[in-house]
Amino acid sequence: MGYEVIPSQSNFFMVNVKKDVTAVAEEFLKKGFVVGRKFPPMTEWLRVSVGTDEEMKGFMKTFKEVFPASQRAKRKRDN
Repeated sequence: MGYEVIPSQSNFFMVNVKKDVTAVAEEFLKKGFVVGRKFPPMTEWLRVSVGTDEEMKGFMKTFKEVFPASQRAKRKRDN
């Protein structure tokens, strides 16, 4: 989808959303998903805990709503 992810062997992963995650986390919360807080100095990296298949499908649906396809396509061109 055009987002950098830090490889992980734990129950969470980090996604570089290239914007302050405080506002991003608030958008996810409005849609019923709690994502990780800001981890300075990685203030543009969203911490996502891995859940059940159903939870992760819901997360991906919400991610696509918070970051629409047009925004994801622009990010891909910019990288």
